[in-house]
Amino acid sequence: MKPSRFLLAVAVLLALSAGLLALQTMGGVDGAEAALHLAPLQAPLARASASWNDWLVDLKGFRQMGDRNRALEAENIRLRLENERLASLQLENQRLGALLKLRRERHPKSLTARVGARDPNLWNSQMVMDRGSLDGVHRDMVVVAPQGLVGRVFKVGPRACRVRLLLDPRSAVPAVLADSGALGIVYGHDAQTCTMKFIAHDVPIREGELVMTSGLGEVYPRGIPLGRVIRRLGRTEALFQSVQVLPEVDFWALREALLLSRPRGG
Repeated sequence: MKPSRFLLAVAVLLALSAGLLALQTMGGVDGAEAALHLAPLQAPLARASASWNDWLVDLKGFRQMGDRNRALEAENIRLRLENERLASLQLENQRLGALLKLRRERHPKSLTARVGARDPNLWNSQMVMDRGSLDGVHRDMVVVAPQGLVGRVFKVGPRACRVRLLLDPRSAVPAVLADSGALGIVYGHDAQTCTMKFIAHDVPIREGELVMTSGLGEVYPRGIPLGRVIRRLGRTEALFQSVQVLPEVDFWALREALLLSRPRGG
């Protein structure tokens, strides 16, 4: 029964009972007669009273259930945030562990550095790291991550440095194809890929082939992974061919890197 109809029924029964009691009081009916008239109303009144009590108990139960649901929802939110925080810490520990392993095994004299800032207008070409001249940083220091080459330092301040990324079209890195040993130069191309140019036209190249630094020149050590061939571009010069390269480093997710103190010969 709906609460409004229930209350109306109770009101009618109470009114009838009150009327009979009033007649008894004024002498219109005696007690026995009044009791006789009220007898049919007692059972409905008892049922109405019980139903009213049940409705109040249900209402209280609904309120308590609502309070418990809100408490559970708040606890779920708290646990979800805690899980996300722990997952973030786990990922950070994995990144730092891989970086420290690279430093220990390959570049013990390198400096660890964090990405300090990224200019939205230069997101794919430059970044700022939190090491500067006071830490021993100088121009042309090579920056690497566990996955491969990040870029090189081109501007140094007392407490920070600016790095030109491998993706920057102004970046040019002497490179070698891992399978054939063919040489070329890797240039930044766009926000996601590079281009390796000046590969001898008769060299067989397969998709997925690893491209590494060749060690030629005076900046980049030999053997640092650059990326993998994803597409042959054919001949771009009379005697050469080019390929599109997907970098090994995820520049969007990069948080830390190593600054190499000096080139390591291969």
